[in-house]
Amino acid sequence: PLIVSLMKNITKTMTIKMQETRQIWLCSEMTTVDLLDDHKKIVMAIMEQDEEKAQSLMHKHISVVEDNVTAYYGELNMK
Repeated sequence: PLIVSLMKNITKTMTIKMQETRQIWLCSEMTTVDLLDDHKKIVMAIMEQDEEKAQSLMHKHISVVEDNVTAYYGELNMK
C-alpha cells in the first residue's frame, strides 16, 4: 500500500539525517554527556507529565542541534 511505502521512505530519510546530525554533533562544542543530560531531562519531564517543561526542553534541544548543524555547514562553505 502507498501509505506503508511513504512511511518506510520517511523513516529511512529520518534515520539517515539523524545519523548525519550525530556525526556533526561529535564535532561540536557540546559533549555526548551534555546530549545525554538533555535527553534525560526531556524524558523526566515526560514521565512527570509536565507537558510545558517537556516541550520547552525539547525546543531548546532542537535549537541547539540546529545551531550546531548550521555552524558545521557554514564552516564547510568557508573552506
